[in-house]
Amino acid sequence: MLDGSPDEFMRQFRAAAAQADERYKRIQDIQERTGQVRVTERSPDGAVEITLDRLGKVIDLRFNDAARRLAPAALTVTAMNCLRSAGARLGGEVERIVREVSGDSKADADRLVERYRRDHPESKPVAPLPIPPPQAAPPQAPPPMPQPMPRTEPIRRTTPAEVEDDEVGPIMRRGYQR
Repeated sequence: MLDGSPDEFMRQFRAAAAQADERYKRIQDIQERTGQVRVTERSPDGAVEITLDRLGKVIDLRFNDAARRLAPAALTVTAMNCLRSAGARLGGEVERIVREVSGDSKADADRLVERYRRDHPESKPVAPLPIPPPQAAPPQAPPPMPQPMPRTEPIRRTTPAEVEDDEVGPIMRRGYQR
């Protein structure tokens, strides 16, 4: 450590400062390079295409023509598998950049990768979810509503004279009263 000589202390201090400066520059480089990372994943059948930013947030999601042929449950699983696969690819890309920039400092790279994976669990590789089998037959439409029965009696219209008056009379015949 320190052998008591001020010159030796300054030499060790400068070496530690240079090492810290180099580490800081590597971390800045990692942040710049990972800041530009975008990962796009497409499902095997082409139904879903998803793009994630460096933090694993969805920045683009597209359903292509093949998605129309999938049942809702199958489309959901396909989209989730695509998202999980994109997250795993993103984690791999971030790890590649960290290890490339870190160079000989394997311990630093391991710490940074572990921290990224801890903060972004979706970046860990996972097995795809099974796609549910298609339903045997689509549900049938409900039976049509019954039609109302036709009237057999003619409709009889009443005349004002036939309407029974109450003690004041109908409002139309009463007029304006004060």
